[in-house]
Amino acid sequence: MHGNAVPDSYVYVTEEGVTRHYSDGSVEAMAWEDVVEVRVVTESESELLYILLDRDGEGCVVPRSATDATFLARLRYLPDFDLERLRAASEAIADRIVVVWRSPEPPPRCRIWSTTDASRLIWIAGLLSRAIFAIGVDRQFSPVCRYR
Repeated sequence: MHGNAVPDSYVYVTEEGVTRHYSDGSVEAMAWEDVVEVRVVTESESELLYILLDRDGEGCVVPRSATDATFLARLRYLPDFDLERLRAASEAIADRIVVVWRSPEPPPRCRIWSTTDASRLIWIAGLLSRAIFAIGVDRQFSPVCRYR
């Protein structure tokens, strides 16, 4: 039987994001609003890949062969995205990974706690420690807390 080989994945680009469906049934998806970094991967024996990453380092890999003008046009809407930098990275011959865009707004690393939040946490910790102590005393088999 002759014919075209079945592609290993399909990529869909919409106004909301990018989705890649693999032939094994797995799916990678990324909403445009979650993208914080775009990388270009060039390897001499492989096709060029675009990698979209979110704040948690999770990503969606998009092969160049699966892209069209819609994908490139949508990248332009990322704040301060430089298509010339993307083109230069895409034409590189050497095996490398190039970050072509990072979100100008740094991702939140931690939550800033107010005094009220800290007081609540201390109160909750006190409740938990009393509960653990009660369980340890009432149930002798529990290794949680044994005060004797």
